[in-house]
This record gives sequence, C-alpha cells and structure tokens, in this order.
Amino acid sequence: MTEIDCRKPATHREGVSALNLRRVTGIRRRVDWNHIKTRDVSPEYPINVTPGNELTIVVWSGIPRFIVESGHVTIEFRSSWGNSLKVRPAASAHVLTDGHTKVTIDNEGSLHVDAPEDNRVRVYGSGQVTGGEFPKSIFGAVIDAVRGRDD
Repeated sequence: MTEIDCRKPATHREGVSALNLRRVTGIRRRVDWNHIKTRDVSPEYPINVTPGNELTIVVWSGIPRFIVESGHVTIEFRSSWGNSLKVRPAASAHVLTDGHTKVTIDNEGSLHVDAPEDNRVRVYGSGQVTGGEFPKSIFGAVIDAVRGRDD
C-alpha cells in the first residue's frame, strides 16, 4: 500500500506546488486547504495531475479558485466561505459536498458530483456531469441540456 503524502500549504507558492503532480510517480497526495493570505485579490490555483498519480483536496476554509487543467482530482468542499472550481476540457473532477456548502463550478470537462438533493451547488458549462438526479431548481437548465432532457 502506498503512503499518502499530506500537505497543508501556508503560502500561495506552497499551494501551487501541492496541487501539481506532473511526474508519474504513483504518488497519493492529500491537501488540507485552509485560508492562505496573499496579496492577490482572487488568486487562481491550477491543478495538474498526471495519470498514475492521485490527488485529493479537502477545503476547510478560504475562497480558493481551483482550475483543473489536466488529469483527475477529488475535491471535498467544506469551506462555508464559498468555493469555486473550473474544470478544463482535458480534465475531470469528483466533487463531494454537504448540503450547506456553496460551490460554483464552471465545467468544460468531466464532472461527478456527490451532494444531497438539497444543496448549494451550481454547475455551468457544457461539460459532462454525473451524480444524482437533481431537480432543476438545484442545477438549473444547463444540466438538463447536457443530459438531453426537454422537460
């Protein structure tokens, strides 16, 4: 069994470093994300995971703007501050959240959402979305268009 590399970034640079697994090493990494003080008003954090590596992020606090550029990532959003995720066409993400955490996702790639039916997740974009069968009031008409529903 492979050990898990645990990271708790305290600076923007450490955050960017923790979210990139570009070399195939078979590494399993967990990043515990807390608020990071930075001069940037809205810093972006690119995520790149090479196949063969595994990245899990648990967001405890802060308002990070994650951008999954390549590979697959699992993100558990627990921050009550609000959460933002962008999934590029060559990437995929698995998002876990409770019904109280606000999450906004711009999806151009592949996305799987695990959330209770009554939640604060909003998904936009033309990417593939899987998960539960959520009512229109939760995800909006964008999801219906992606899934090919007309009702």
